[in-house]
Amino acid sequence: FCRYSRRDKDLLARYGLNPVPHIVEVDLRDDGDIINRLLTRLTDQATFPNIILRGRSLGGYDNLQHLHETGVLEQVLEEAGVHGTGNV
Repeated sequence: FCRYSRRDKDLLARYGLNPVPHIVEVDLRDDGDIINRLLTRLTDQATFPNIILRGRSLGGYDNLQHLHETGVLEQVLEEAGVHGTGNV
């Protein structure tokens, strides 16, 4: 259990995203260490959560919260073709 992952999942849920995000629980997978190494190589980020949108890493908890707090997250999502129906 990672409180930062939980907070990011909760934040994204409040957006009511369509399509719904695909969440990979790396710590619950047998191949989690392999996924971690691959994501680190692809995104230069070795920690989780690692929010990836259309193949681009938005970063982790601090990054996602900053995008949300500055009002940029909704725009980033919409530009990627992800629309929200929630109240944020």
